[in-house]
Amino acid sequence: MTSRRTVVIGAALSALSKATLAADPLTLRVSLTPSIFAAMFDDMIRQFQAANPHVRIKIAGSHRDQGDQFQATLREALVNGLPELSFQGFAYIPALKERGITVRLDERLAKDARLTELGIAGPVLDSGKVGDEVHALGVGMSYPVLYVNANLVRRVGADPENLPRDWDGILALAKKINGLGGNVQGAFFQVGSGGNWTWIALVESLGGKMMSQDGKLLFTGAEGMRSLEIIRAFGEAGQARNDVSQDQARTVFKSGVIGVMFDSGSSLANFETVSKDTLDIRTLPLPMAKNGRIPPAGIAVLLHARDPKLQDAAWEFMTFAAGAKGQVLVGSGTGYIPANLVTIKTPDLLGNYYKERKTSGAALASAEYATAWFAFPGNNSIKVSYEIRDHLRELVTLKRSPQETMAAIERSVRALVPNAK
Repeated sequence: MTSRRTVVIGAALSALSKATLAADPLTLRVSLTPSIFAAMFDDMIRQFQAANPHVRIKIAGSHRDQGDQFQATLREALVNGLPELSFQGFAYIPALKERGITVRLDERLAKDARLTELGIAGPVLDSGKVGDEVHALGVGMSYPVLYVNANLVRRVGADPENLPRDWDGILALAKKINGLGGNVQGAFFQVGSGGNWTWIALVESLGGKMMSQDGKLLFTGAEGMRSLEIIRAFGEAGQARNDVSQDQARTVFKSGVIGVMFDSGSSLANFETVSKDTLDIRTLPLPMAKNGRIPPAGIAVLLHARDPKLQDAAWEFMTFAAGAKGQVLVGSGTGYIPANLVTIKTPDLLGNYYKERKTSGAALASAEYATAWFAFPGNNSIKVSYEIRDHLRELVTLKRSPQETMAAIERSVRALVPNAK
């Protein structure tokens, strides 16, 4: 009798234990950037968990700067402490892949039948590619745009509703504004952007390329030289006498004394919120060559987990973040443009939202030109970007000619990038 009771109780406890284990959700650790969008990430996690009660998301880190996130991830990899997922800046995906810190996603993409429905295509995938392999899903994108101060445009007798769309016209307008004198500055080009993003975007929008797969330098061609001539023209339109940091330039623009600023589209929401009563803004997309492309800045979600069960759960979160529903939160809760074109174009998602926000049009017009982020290969990719930044600053402050700047950039790249030809 005792033996039989023991067996029954044991079986009951075993069944209870299995049920408890089945009910316990898997926990995924995720590291976030940028932390200024904490509210958006909280909403994303909350909605995902409501739809997926078998998974819990634990925030393992939150970093204000993408560079800080990258460095933290490298440290975590050294001590075998990587989270299952992380959000990273596009500039750092190649370096993480080279170090074996990412998980290739192509096999999962090939097996997932929901991709069309979720809108996971185009920029979502292209922005996360390293070579021909997908190592991340694009989540939030920022395209370079031209911010134009309509009040200063009117002061020089031009029409802010009929702005020029080519570089010659835009730069001529900036120089007219600069001629107003006083504390007015005609133009500002963000040479200090991370990974030389603004310069690379300019080169590629003109139809150029940075480097071939076999290491041949391509930015030294006509498009690269034209990009440097354009940047120097920004210096001639006032930046040479007032070249400040990236954040300082944004503050100056909000004060209403810069006519045209080449900057990230993700700044728009802040500009309109802070200066809505004092600054009348128009935006323009970069003038595009027929074969031009634009590498967006922004964030992507990467998979680090190696355990199959954690990978499966992590994939559900990744496809939610990059899918149509998660992308609504990105577009409405941050300054980023969603990577997901379905979300942008569907009226009931964000189509109507953007239709009412005309100043978002410049960044939206760039989405169809999105291409993968370029970073120089090798361990010195960050160092070479700093040297290029310094060369560009010498150019925009009129201390070097475009020809001298190109020669300096080429020297830096050949010295620091392995197999550069």
